[in-house]
Amino acid sequence: MSVAELVLGNEPDAVPRVRRFARSSLSARSDDFLSDVELVVSELVTNATLHGQPPILVRLGTVQECVRVEVADLGRTLPMQMLDRTDNTTGRGLSLVAALSRQWGVEPNTPVGKIVWAEICQEAAGGETKAPQMDEEAILSAWPDLDDDTDVRYTVRLGMVPTDFLLAAKAHIDSVVREMELIRKDRARTDIHLPAGVELLIETVTTGFAEARSEIKRQALEAAARGDRVTALELHLPLEAADAGERYLAALDEADRFARSARLLTLAAPPAHRAFRRWYVQSLVDQLRAVARGETPAQPRPFEDVLADEVEPL
Repeated sequence: MSVAELVLGNEPDAVPRVRRFARSSLSARSDDFLSDVELVVSELVTNATLHGQPPILVRLGTVQECVRVEVADLGRTLPMQMLDRTDNTTGRGLSLVAALSRQWGVEPNTPVGKIVWAEICQEAAGGETKAPQMDEEAILSAWPDLDDDTDVRYTVRLGMVPTDFLLAAKAHIDSVVREMELIRKDRARTDIHLPAGVELLIETVTTGFAEARSEIKRQALEAAARGDRVTALELHLPLEAADAGERYLAALDEADRFARSARLLTLAAPPAHRAFRRWYVQSLVDQLRAVARGETPAQPRPFEDVLADEVEPL
């Protein structure tokens, strides 16, 4: 039976609002239990704010002695539980959800989007990291196809990249983006003003280029789960991803300058990470532009050759 619902946009105070909403809706529960529910709903709303599309619907319900939290948004990016690494500054939210919940998962929303849910019970969850209950193929098939004129996709093959390197590079970008997103939401109460290029970074990462970033991360995580030392990157993208990629590169360069000015806790990207993003973004841009011209795309240089070029001047 539904307890309460709350609709959110991308307002800066979304997380404090949903925490107050959870506590007031479940005021009869114990403080320790409410703290667990607050943590879970905060993490799910944060994930939806960063990687989904508004509006965000938060629903609290009861399942016997448990509380079921549902967070729905209109985005098509499925949540990914990152590997536990001591150097990651983001990606622990879903691991926390898994540890505090009896079970959690993802379902298709109607008519589009997803619902991420978790069941928190009065008895201790045990702190285990639980895999999500999610049938990815069923979720994707439940979503209606976009208009054929706007969703024509082309295969971009990038080749082999070391899996550990991929995970580290994507984790660093996630850290930068998360920190700047927090600064942007909190800037009304601070003296920090983001330059236009950094605003562009947030825009391109969360909208225009988010699909490519998300797919690379997903392929790297799947390769790591299989124990693969290298990941064969293959993306399926629309032609407009080329323009988004160029904006993404320019914005990341601006973000590095912002980080080097010591205005971020996250450091600027190391040289190898910068070489990787230039290589993979420019490679997909070149391939998509070749397709647009009616040409057969050339295969990119192997990434190991690109790294060798970076090492030689040193």
